[in-house]
Amino acid sequence: MAIGHTLIFMVMIPINANVLRWAINEARISPEVLTERCHFAPGTIDNWMAGVSAPNTGQLRTISSRLGRSFQFFLLPEPPTTVAVDARFRGSRHENTPEPEKESAALRAARRAQTLVRWVEDGSLTSPRILPRDANEAAAAYAGRLGAHLQWALPEQKRASSKSAVFKLLRKRAEDLGIVVMMQSAGKKSFRGFSLDKLPAVIFINKDYGGGALRSFTLLHELAHLGAGTAGRTCYYDDTDEERWCNKVATEFLLPQEAFAKYVGDRHDGLVTANDTDIIRLASNYFKASWLAIAIRLTEVGRADQNLIDHIRDNAILEKDPSTPVPGIDRTTPVLRSEEFGSAYIRTVQRAVRESRLSELEASKLLRVNAKQLNSLWQASTEAR
Repeated sequence: MAIGHTLIFMVMIPINANVLRWAINEARISPEVLTERCHFAPGTIDNWMAGVSAPNTGQLRTISSRLGRSFQFFLLPEPPTTVAVDARFRGSRHENTPEPEKESAALRAARRAQTLVRWVEDGSLTSPRILPRDANEAAAAYAGRLGAHLQWALPEQKRASSKSAVFKLLRKRAEDLGIVVMMQSAGKKSFRGFSLDKLPAVIFINKDYGGGALRSFTLLHELAHLGAGTAGRTCYYDDTDEERWCNKVATEFLLPQEAFAKYVGDRHDGLVTANDTDIIRLASNYFKASWLAIAIRLTEVGRADQNLIDHIRDNAILEKDPSTPVPGIDRTTPVLRSEEFGSAYIRTVQRAVRESRLSELEASKLLRVNAKQLNSLWQASTEAR
């Protein structure tokens, strides 16, 4: 080695090309797009999959992070045999989904939760109390029955302290029915949510879409899919009769047509336009629903046209409903994990520990907390009953 010079050795990692190819396919992303997002030279990942070259340590860490896999995953002797989950997505606000690898990670998280609950129940798992849709049942009729099923009434919704409070109440009612409701990050331009209809039913809500009103709408939309038996199939956009029916259920649940028409009629004459955001703001705060849901409802009752919907969609920032901590609420790790996993899943993990089927260390890893935080989670889940 020459004096004054430092030799840098790049350690190449002998990954399994078949495992890499499987992970990329499972993430529903092309090698070309993944290469660009990882800031690799063109053709780099293609060469790895062909066995022509191998990544160094830094490159493998980068691709592991992008695909949501561990470093060691790519050293497996064979690709996993697990069949990929195909879920129905609550559509993105955007025209495309630029982060499919995050969507794939969310699907895996939901599948793991579903598998664990099924294992803990060990054959005793009963169907969640999902309200089935009657044949050709109209959205308004189903929404009315769903309200009774969730023990929900419009006065309770209006009395809630905030839109986020409405979502928390609705989530608890769904979990009380035996449905696992998760709320975790899946990318700011990915889907809003999806549902899995195998036992136990799982609803996943993308927390990167801030705002309790939007989350409530997504939760109700997915409950409608479960009730109609149309969950579990991929669908990004609201372009089918099934999707439109679920949207109508959520809208009718939060904004009953008669009550909504009376409220707006008492406060506004004529058509509502883009210059009339005051009535939209008032109705949104009164019903604890999103501005977009209000705009859509206004068109349905003949008080607005598509231009208003387009305006609200294009100016989402108008709605001041950020996902921010509530004053006085301690945003500790246990609180955050409770939001992410939901009380139904946490109670299942706790049951597995009580029955000595999981150790507390294993439970801590599953819920991403330390021992002290785990005890706080147990206490919170008990209080949530």
